[in-house]
Amino acid sequence: MTSFEIGQAIGRSRQAVDSYIADLRASTELEMDLKIFRMNRINIPQERISKRLGSIQRTVSKYLEKMPALAIILNTDLSKGFTVPQVTEKHA
Repeated sequence: MTSFEIGQAIGRSRQAVDSYIADLRASTELEMDLKIFRMNRINIPQERISKRLGSIQRTVSKYLEKMPALAIILNTDLSKGFTVPQVTEKHA
């Protein structure tokens, strides 16, 4: 089903549907980022992380390459005055 067809079915534009899908995809990726980040921080090997998450090791490796960017996002929220529990809740 195309985003145009979905938009017609729910009464929204194709652009709105594309935006919704992008938001869902970003949310899912952030969840995966955080899971991998947490497991990596407690020194779980990439092979075990991939088995636990049901993904291939190459995927875990790609996520780990993005980890510095994730740390920047978290530090930005902290520098804006959010507390650690607030940042945790926002990104958990």
